Amino acid sequence: MQTACANPCIELSCVCQGTEVKCNQKKLVNIPDGIPTTTKTLDVQQNKISTIAEDTFSKLTSLEMLHLGFNQISTCTADMFNGLVSLKVLVLSYNQISIIAADTFKDLLSLTTLVLDNNKISTIASDMFKDIMSLDVLGLSNNQISIITADTFKGLMSLGTLILSRNQISTIAKNAFKDLISLKYLYLDYNEISTIARDTFKGLVSLTYITLTGNDFTSISPNIFRKITNITRLYLGYNSICCNMTDLFKWKASQTELNEFVGNCLDFDALTEISDFNISNCTIQVDGQWGSWSTTLCSVTCGSGTKYRNRICNNPLPSDEGKYCVGNDTEISQCNLGDCSVLCKHGKRTHKKSDKRLQKTRTWLGIFISDLDLTHTHK
Repeated sequence: MQTACANPCIELSCVCQGTEVKCNQKKLVNIPDGIPTTTKTLDVQQNKISTIAEDTFSKLTSLEMLHLGFNQISTCTADMFNGLVSLKVLVLSYNQISIIAADTFKDLLSLTTLVLDNNKISTIASDMFKDIMSLDVLGLSNNQISIITADTFKGLMSLGTLILSRNQISTIAKNAFKDLISLKYLYLDYNEISTIARDTFKGLVSLTYITLTGNDFTSISPNIFRKITNITRLYLGYNSICCNMTDLFKWKASQTELNEFVGNCLDFDALTEISDFNISNCTIQVDGQWGSWSTTLCSVTCGSGTKYRNRICNNPLPSDEGKYCVGNDTEISQCNLGDCSVLCKHGKRTHKKSDKRLQKTRTWLGIFISDLDLTHTHK
């Protein structure tokens, strides 16, 4: 121990080998005291550590790798990693982390790999990663993240791999990936994504690999990929109804770099490999849309009246079991064409009298015709 470690005061439960200190599986509840300042790798995985005091690592300015996985840490505080200016790899997977302070990673200017998999993270603050500009790999799989906001990954222009698999993501803001100009690998598989807005991936000019397997898509438009030209592998398994992806199949045919277009889709009561699906068998369901309103004239030439406007569900017509338009096809509104002149009012009164006379005449004729019918029947 004393020969291997620069400082013999470290707990005897740890093993020191040159600049590497291993304290894993020792039932520790705290980071051991006396870790040599020359240490480059510190492994304290698989213990019972729940909290890390401020400035615990402040003297370990040479530390490059820190393994804290499989512990019981629930909160990452702002001063938790003070002094770790040389740290390149930080592993925090398999803890119970649900809260990460905004400045938790502020001193980690050399960090290239951050692993936060298998925790309880539900929200990522917009400035959480703003200080780690050198980050290359970010692992956030198996958490409880539901929304990716526009500023979630702001400033991470060196990020090459982003792993968001197996969360609860249902919403991705349109500009969520706008700064990720170096990103090559994007994992969004096994989430709850049903739609992706057009140009969501527009900023990913270096992207070569993306997996969307195991989401809730019912259709996938090629517009989400239209600004990306370097994709070589695209995975879409267990998602879509095949015939709702005809545009995507056409887009795929025009991609010269796309070597792997892998996945399966459901149609005709069968699960089919995307590469084997024949779109010529598809009948595309079209939902109806309303046409333009047409408006009638006011029901009167002066005074108050009513007017109608109508529309038809024909833009387009529903077809192949598509849905009919939602809403009313007719609307009634009041109209007023100003006060009527004296002559018009007199005319109206005259018309009312004439209408009464006409009604009496129609009634008399009705009785007369009925009598004729009865007489004819009797005969």
